[in-house]
Amino acid sequence: MGKKGDIISPWTYSDADALVLLRHAVYSKKAKRLILHHKEDKKVLVFFNENLTEPTYHAYQIYEKDSSELSKFSNESKKKMEKVLY
Repeated sequence: MGKKGDIISPWTYSDADALVLLRHAVYSKKAKRLILHHKEDKKVLVFFNENLTEPTYHAYQIYEKDSSELSKFSNESKKKMEKVLY
């Protein structure tokens, strides 16, 4: 569960897959996160930098039908995300 009770699914991808997914993600200025729509799995993957000395990302996934969680991203970010073929 997210901070406000939103349902957030646990991360189900391997570290190697996560690296590939991270490289395809687009930046959401509004949420200050990298996001990627995994169309096959019907999830939106969210990566945020933990601001450590080395670039380190924390990631979670949300279901594409979770409108309350998706509202955190701007329409511009969603449009960019939809252009990525993944």
